[in-house]
Amino acid sequence: MNNPIDIFPSHILAAQPAIGQSQSAAQYLNYLLEERPDLHSAALPWVGHDDLAELMLERHWSRIKATDLQALVDISEHSECDFWISLAILLRLFPDAHAEPPVMSLAHRLIDRINSHSYVMRHSHTPIISLQGLGLYAKIVENQPSLRLSDEIDSKARAHVKWLARTRTSAPRYAMFNGSPIWAANKADPD
Repeated sequence: MNNPIDIFPSHILAAQPAIGQSQSAAQYLNYLLEERPDLHSAALPWVGHDDLAELMLERHWSRIKATDLQALVDISEHSECDFWISLAILLRLFPDAHAEPPVMSLAHRLIDRINSHSYVMRHSHTPIISLQGLGLYAKIVENQPSLRLSDEIDSKARAHVKWLARTRTSAPRYAMFNGSPIWAANKADPD
């Protein structure tokens, strides 16, 4: 969790102070979208991939609010935006047959960039990377071929999810006891 005071420039924080020390950068961006949407695009370049992923997951996005739609456009153009954040944007847009033209325009732009390999697949510590997201998006657009992921991209995304799942399960996990891993706490003379 990144503290807004450590990330954002002073002129943004002076215009709209953060509401507390425990607020994350994603929570601050969410707050800006509610209170000062004019500052959101100025603050966005200062955050990284994990903050964008957290914002995508935690905010209750509206596809009819102009400020939310503009924020999603800004996020999609951020240098840290990757395949998984783009997919999260598409899931928030829910580009069904009854969606408004600006929503469909953004959805088509994202799919074009995804299918042309413009977005990389980054590792993220957030739950944004999932087979459930891929499956849900496929169901949303099953009757809209122009919005489908290419077979190649879908295959790469599924392989990426499986690879990350394997590395997560094989990583050693230790229970903590008084601030030390249990294997260290069991030694007679812990370091």
